[in-house]
Amino acid sequence: MPAVYDPPLPPQEMGKGYPVWTLSHQGRELYFASPLEMAHVAEVMGSPLLPRPWQLSGEAGYATGHWLARLHKSWKATGTREKLARILSEASKAQTWR
Repeated sequence: MPAVYDPPLPPQEMGKGYPVWTLSHQGRELYFASPLEMAHVAEVMGSPLLPRPWQLSGEAGYATGHWLARLHKSWKATGTREKLARILSEASKAQTWR
């Protein structure tokens, strides 16, 4: 049975596979599978306090595998998170993706 993702993946492009969006900042990169995923990360990063990874995943055992637990500490500073949240929020609303 194939995996089910929330938010769902965008459709596969014939001969190319699935689209991937990349954010490069401070020598590090984040990869996104959809604009909805970007919007979710922007919402989390834009909050005054970061939630615990297990709060987002809903599974205590999965906490160390969650993207937030693996995010580099230099990106967790409030000013950096606010900047990233703005960039991701704007990018997720862009009308042209292809």
